[in-house]
Amino acid sequence: RNNWKPVMEAQKQAGIILGYSVQSTRPRTPDEPNIYLVVTYPNMAAFDGLGDRAEPVAQKVTGMDREASRKANAERESMRKILGTEMIRELVLK
Repeated sequence: RNNWKPVMEAQKQAGIILGYSVQSTRPRTPDEPNIYLVVTYPNMAAFDGLGDRAEPVAQKVTGMDREASRKANAERESMRKILGTEMIRELVLK
């Protein structure tokens, strides 16, 4: 079962994230992703204690504690290859 969208919506309503989107691209090499899950946070301070704030929200939506969630994520790994994470910061020019 895929719970990412309800979890993202709950985190958005809780003010943990500003928004999220799924982006598709054509990779130039096999080592580049073809799908990105983009999550927008209000600021860099939002990462302080993020897990402690986000976990109760996710648990309420999914009914799974941290260990059950890790197990479910590991089972989904057989369907995809996660290449990593990347932090991209928006630059607002004045």
